[in-house]
Amino acid sequence: MEVGQGILTKIKFKNGVVPKNPRPYLVVNVKSQNLIEIIDVSSTEGKEHKLLFPTNYSLSTFNPPFKKNSFVKLDSIRTVQLSELRYNLLHKGECLNDYDLKMIQNKLNNII
Repeated sequence: MEVGQGILTKIKFKNGVVPKNPRPYLVVNVKSQNLIEIIDVSSTEGKEHKLLFPTNYSLSTFNPPFKKNSFVKLDSIRTVQLSELRYNLLHKGECLNDYDLKMIQNKLNNII
């Protein structure tokens, strides 16, 4: 697992609700071989107003690893164990572009 990869899986939201379908997440930190930090990824379609929230960041180039114009939810960061997940790597494991990844990491450092 690498920082910048996208995964598709089901993980409880911060409010405790489990999504009905697998969702995309961005790996933002690899703490160990089995422990990663992820944030939620959501398509912007129909949710453009959410880009005004300071806790959301619109990806300048979403593909790879995501298929649709997307944003990340910076306040959704959580640590998960890979051994407890059933997941698929998105876009054959290709990572998000360096520019967006650095912007996300800088913003996360300012939030935490």
